[in-house]
Amino acid sequence: MNLWFARGAKTVSRSKDDVATKKIAVIISHHKNVWDIEVTQSFIASLRERLGLKKTPDIDIFAAKGDESSLVDEILPPLLDEESGYVALVTVGVWTSQVVRDVLDQSESLVPQVFVGVDRPAQRGLVNSLDFPGQRVTGVTRVKRGAATMLRKLQALLPSIKTILFVSGDDQSLISDDEKELIVLSESYGITAKQCLVQPDKQAPECVRSALLSTKIDAICMMSSVHVEKDLDALIALCQEERVPLCATNLSAVVCGAALGFGDKGASYGPYAASIVYDMLTSNRVANKIPVISLSHDARMCFNKEAMNKQGVVLTKEAQELLSITSVFY
Repeated sequence: MNLWFARGAKTVSRSKDDVATKKIAVIISHHKNVWDIEVTQSFIASLRERLGLKKTPDIDIFAAKGDESSLVDEILPPLLDEESGYVALVTVGVWTSQVVRDVLDQSESLVPQVFVGVDRPAQRGLVNSLDFPGQRVTGVTRVKRGAATMLRKLQALLPSIKTILFVSGDDQSLISDDEKELIVLSESYGITAKQCLVQPDKQAPECVRSALLSTKIDAICMMSSVHVEKDLDALIALCQEERVPLCATNLSAVVCGAALGFGDKGASYGPYAASIVYDMLTSNRVANKIPVISLSHDARMCFNKEAMNKQGVVLTKEAQELLSITSVFY
């Protein structure tokens, strides 16, 4: 289930212990997840810059399509085979990293894991601690700050907003701290927060449509959930049909057609993951001896003007001025 390949040159004669004779697997949650793709692209570019194109290992990228059984039963077994030649599994995002970690914990495979973009990895059981990861694993954390700022800007853009429907997967442990803060803070801003929990065997638009029929919803906020993100196109179509703006806690959705989003760029994380893999390849350091890199970013809000129009957003003069001063558009 390869999504695409990024390969080093094949015409160079290499010694048996040349790092370029090895392979790296990058696993992302879904081929439509722009954040995951940004991480992957910047990871590849940074590793190539450090090692040189001719000495960069083959890098194979796999998309799980948000399907745990596909990831566990189809993608991972060949990668964990001792004859596969893979020297690292780079897992992007919370869901992907958690599923892979669970499999590795039950496996005898010695292939190390480098996760990218996971908040609270110790609490999630991916590592023992940030300084001493253990379990042949290390990685790069992801912490976004600024939930209060997002709510203030949202109210400035949509002053009549009274109720937000927060849409996420049913596994609440996968919701990040900043997303939980959004829900809690909403009440203090006079906004009623309602939740729509999408079961793995259900589709997000089905859940949202039911909520729209029973309650007046002024905006829908899509949380970072693989079970919701795979239905993004249908969710956008529903919001256009119902003329309800779709917000998201990631910028990927804005590129695809959400009205506005709140988050960070995946490209910021790839180089840090590349530095870890570079260290493993060139210094022969095992993953559990490399401390987790802890990153935090002030999240920004981005807007999609065309999507805002399609989803019924009518901006006041003040809101238009706010957009012209502080916004990044897609």
